[in-house]
Amino acid sequence: MSVAKKRLRDGDLEFYFDSCHIDEVGIQWLAIRDVPRLVARVLRAQVGIDPGMRLAVAIPLEESVEPYCTPPSFDSLEADEFEPPSVYLFDARHFQLPNDDTERVRLRYSGNPWGADSESVSVELVSWRDSRGRSLDWPYSNTLWIWMGSKQKV
Repeated sequence: MSVAKKRLRDGDLEFYFDSCHIDEVGIQWLAIRDVPRLVARVLRAQVGIDPGMRLAVAIPLEESVEPYCTPPSFDSLEADEFEPPSVYLFDARHFQLPNDDTERVRLRYSGNPWGADSESVSVELVSWRDSRGRSLDWPYSNTLWIWMGSKQKV
């Protein structure tokens, strides 16, 4: 985490975020049922994060032909079996970048089913595909984003 913070502070990252797969930092992952343990570990890791930096977990889900229109129940979510979740550290400058041509549908969940209070964690599902995927009629990628802290910009 300290390397990511330094790279962000120094402006070494073009889009002002850094990430790593959770298995690279020693966190075990089997399925969506492991989210409570993952959230608890990442919440502990946010201590010492610089003001203006935001921590999030991205859980890749199975693709879909259409974007989600309503948030599915957490019990029905299927994680992508080939891509582990990642931990992201965002600098505030990331959220000021202009939007690209990626098609996105963002669905925010109310509350948090994993025990942390809603001030500590917010959750959204994002269905997305870039312009190439759109032109080739590829399916939508789906990601469950779990944002740490009460002031996340999602």
